[in-house]
Amino acid sequence: LLLQFTKWDSVFGQQFSSGKCSLVDGIAGHIARPHVLKELNVRELSRVVWAFGKMRIVDAELVKAIGTRLTQRSMLEALSGMDISMIVLGLAWVKSDNRGLLDALSRHVTHSTVINDFSAQSIANTAWGYATLRIRDEKFMASL
Repeated sequence: LLLQFTKWDSVFGQQFSSGKCSLVDGIAGHIARPHVLKELNVRELSRVVWAFGKMRIVDAELVKAIGTRLTQRSMLEALSGMDISMIVLGLAWVKSDNRGLLDALSRHVTHSTVINDFSAQSIANTAWGYATLRIRDEKFMASL
């Protein structure tokens, strides 16, 4: 549903990012529930972060909850290059300061073989996201 809304950025983005949208608040509140978060896989969670970012919806509590879930070792190991790039893009679009998640992602990319799964587009998007957030990590950038 959220991904379909992003097709109409100019209209929906303005409405949803105003901070007064009960639909978005309801979706975010539902997703942030521990029993719901536990059921979502890495692909679904990465798409939520991407969609909220694409619509420029800032929800620090949701990002924190998703970040806590994604930084679990089993979740990090399940991330693909595309998942990582979509998370980073979503965070960059809303200028998120969730350094815990971003640091965990950069460590994972640097110390695992997930980089082999990155497409050229995923590498570019991830590098752009970290640069936009002004995060300097030379080891991470070298691994990209």
